[in-house]
Amino acid sequence: MGVFKDDQIVARVLGRQPQPLKKDNSKFLAIAGCAAAVLGLTAWAVIERKNSALSDAEVVAIPATAAVTAPKAEGAPLFTAAAPAKTPTSDAKKRLPPVIEDFSVESVEINPKFTVRLSDVAPAAADRKPVDAARSVEVSMDAGENYESAKKLEESAKGVPAKLERARALYQKALESGRLPVPLETNCLARLNDLTAKLVLDPKAICTEPKAEFHKVESGEVVEKIAKKFKVNQGQIKRVNHLNDKLSVRVGQTLKLLQGETVFKVDKEKLTGTLYIDGVFIKRFPVGIGPGNATPKGTFTIENKLVNPDWFYEGKKYPFGDAKNILGSRWMGMANTASGANGAGLGVHGTAIPESVPGRESKGCVRMHNEDVEELYDFMPQGGKVVIE
Repeated sequence: MGVFKDDQIVARVLGRQPQPLKKDNSKFLAIAGCAAAVLGLTAWAVIERKNSALSDAEVVAIPATAAVTAPKAEGAPLFTAAAPAKTPTSDAKKRLPPVIEDFSVESVEINPKFTVRLSDVAPAAADRKPVDAARSVEVSMDAGENYESAKKLEESAKGVPAKLERARALYQKALESGRLPVPLETNCLARLNDLTAKLVLDPKAICTEPKAEFHKVESGEVVEKIAKKFKVNQGQIKRVNHLNDKLSVRVGQTLKLLQGETVFKVDKEKLTGTLYIDGVFIKRFPVGIGPGNATPKGTFTIENKLVNPDWFYEGKKYPFGDAKNILGSRWMGMANTASGANGAGLGVHGTAIPESVPGRESKGCVRMHNEDVEELYDFMPQGGKVVIE
């Protein structure tokens, strides 16, 4: 069907036969107009480049061809040109402001009032100051470092006593910090026990902490006389030198003696008791105490020592071996050294109820397994200290 104009439509209305018009040149004119526009834009770009004195590399190229679309309907634009393609930054330089190569920065004095320490801004528990929290972290790190240093030193010691003693001291320091996680604390205690057995409790090993004295038994000497001379407990001589219960010694026998203050420290929280001689770890034991504050904190001295003790409770006497006697095989009565007051019947003793150790079931005394309290009894002299904390 051809294209009709208004007069042809009128002819149809009047009953006349309209004649189709000849095809016009509208499309050709549109394409020609587009070509003219492209040429104009190209000429404008060339003139603009000359005016701005830009180099060829700085001119964004106009595409050689532009997409031209014939109008689809009446009123549509004659043509649409595609946007110029972007030139990669690597191929064309961008216009930039001049670069300032010479500059200086004026120094500014910082007011200490506004400086912040890391420990001050670290989160802390509600009941602990930030400084205390930082100190706790430092102690924890020291404990771990002491343990690792002790381990490396022990592994590299190759049997050298001085290095092993240093490793033993580091293990003790790490353990006493109370900051080691449970697995490391268990390993640390095991290593400390092993080195103590080799260095301190071996009758032939020379140690400087605590300082070991070696005495050759002379004719007519007995353990009691030697213990008084060196101010050590007879039981210690027995334990360290593996003597029998009769404390028999022979002339010419060399005895090892550990001099220094003997202290038994009880930890109410961990339910442990640790034996020290001259500040050096000897052994740790599980203990039982009373609930709450039944076992008082403080420093006590051993006032009396008994083997196979009778138990006096609520005005009644329960002899050793009686089923109601709970004291076990040893008793060490305590007196408070701080105030001079009597220890109110409290002491360190064994137990007939081994399942209560460790625990909090006593009336206030410190309970121990019988084999443990017997070992402590031999090391602890009358007048030795018990520290409960």
